[in-house]
Amino acid sequence: MEMRKRRINILLFCLCLFTFFYLLLIFMPKRKEKMIDIVGLNVSVARKFARDNDLNLKVKEVYSDKVRKDIVIKQSIVAGKQLQDKDTLTVTVSLGKNERELYKKYKVNELGMIPIVVYYEIEKVDETTKQEDGTTDKNGFVRTVDAFKKDLQYYYEHQYRMIALQDMVEGNIDVEMGKSPIVLTFDGGYENTVKVIGETKNGELRIDPDCALGILESFKKQYPDFQVTATFFVNEHLFGDKKYNKKILKWLVENGYDIGNGTMTGADITALDYTTTEKEIGGMYHLFEDLIPEEYVSIVALPNGSPYQVDHKNYDAVLEGTYDQFHYQTYATLQPEFGANVSCFDLSFSTDFIKRIKAYHSEEVTDSLENQMQELERTKYISDGHIKQVVVPREQKAQLRLDIAHEVITYEP
Repeated sequence: MEMRKRRINILLFCLCLFTFFYLLLIFMPKRKEKMIDIVGLNVSVARKFARDNDLNLKVKEVYSDKVRKDIVIKQSIVAGKQLQDKDTLTVTVSLGKNERELYKKYKVNELGMIPIVVYYEIEKVDETTKQEDGTTDKNGFVRTVDAFKKDLQYYYEHQYRMIALQDMVEGNIDVEMGKSPIVLTFDGGYENTVKVIGETKNGELRIDPDCALGILESFKKQYPDFQVTATFFVNEHLFGDKKYNKKILKWLVENGYDIGNGTMTGADITALDYTTTEKEIGGMYHLFEDLIPEEYVSIVALPNGSPYQVDHKNYDAVLEGTYDQFHYQTYATLQPEFGANVSCFDLSFSTDFIKRIKAYHSEEVTDSLENQMQELERTKYISDGHIKQVVVPREQKAQLRLDIAHEVITYEP
């Protein structure tokens, strides 16, 4: 009995001792932290530090051309100072650059026109068969190697940056502020657009440096910020290279390029019946699924623009149909010419019959690629640098599409 009482007393003593130290731990004044240096850190660090140390936090925001947005520029309590309860910590945080002033400086307008340039063949042309201006052959459709290189240099120097056609159609325009998007397309799958001259010991394709792809890859290395890309629209012969066709397709999609539907034979769709139209369109999609499943774009480059009208009886078969038990859907269609296209944010934008600028020689000076690009200097799309924002001058707001998912910002030019 005595032993039991002794055990109970010991247990009670331990319990009291534990309770004493527990209460002491709770009510004993906590040792205060010292202020840390938060200049140069994200404002979220300041908020967490203030919360953990029971500080009153005040945030002042200022524009800065040198410090990124949300970075702390200044703090009111110097680093190393002992903190007290309810101290007030005031931090000055950068808002980044004053973007509205930059909008004015760069004349930002994301309702401007977007050039989608279409090329056919790129080749070295004999002096005796060149046009006088040296840009194409006598027929006007084979762009010379030198002219193509000059085109790319012109685009870069005039502040264009390449984007994928699919991104343009979907409104995902990722171009830095003050720059303009441009889309390059190649129709026909000509050998001189993508020409393979062999393989390395590792099995990698060796691309002819004078074909269109070789020149694009050269510019990609020379100007990493050019964002080099293009969409190649091919027919059933693909690039005319039976040995490397499949490898070429895979190489292109793995290296930032897109493959689009140029129809099986390039036939005039107005001259076909509905079932044959389905074969022309669906046959290419079916071939893509066999070779590069789900890695192509569902966009059709209409042969010479046919069938020319949305209400043509065969146009529905271009947009959707079934061929050889394979069901397909087309997201957008392209014309071969007619100039720059309206912005994808414009009220009048349509995924049907998107316009392109043809890189060919024309007796009409106004139709030439050079002239059309010069004309665009007054009306081109100029980016605000944010993929999820659309910035336009205030007076043009009414011209914006109503279904835009992006944040819309207007400003006074």
